[in-house]
Amino acid sequence: KPAEKVAPRRRRDFRQPSYRANREFGWESLDTVQDERKNELIQEIYDLSGDVAEEKIEEIQEEWEMLHDEGTDKRLESRFEQAIERHTASQEAIDEAIAEKTELLRQAEEMKESTRWNKTADKYKALQKDWRNAGWAGEPDNDELWAKFQEVNDYFFNRRKEHFAKRTERIE
Repeated sequence: KPAEKVAPRRRRDFRQPSYRANREFGWESLDTVQDERKNELIQEIYDLSGDVAEEKIEEIQEEWEMLHDEGTDKRLESRFEQAIERHTASQEAIDEAIAEKTELLRQAEEMKESTRWNKTADKYKALQKDWRNAGWAGEPDNDELWAKFQEVNDYFFNRRKEHFAKRTERIE
């Protein structure tokens, strides 16, 4: 057998820093970096709200899929799924509240010209109670719907107040 040529060993001009010698130095594995990013993505889901939330959820899910390997960390998988479910449930509750408050606003507008003062006032009070029970309707929508609902209520109750003031004046 011919003798194999062995390449001469190269002398190292540099040396890897030792973890033991330098406490500030540490190797981060790719899994650790990815897990940190996954935690950031989960937090982003919890922080989402508004109309752009659905687009952002899709972006987060795409990034999660790029980072995610099956079976890496069951706790992170579970937290991510819970965050998505919570966001979806929250969004559904907001959509229901918007629909319910829109319907209550429509009913209030239909009654605002009524001259059946006491019956209509009772109906408005019932609508106000239903409004409180309808829940939160999301950032810009909740305030806009409330402003319109309050305006309709104020219109009716101001007319009612004027009517009874004139009536009291006539009686006196």
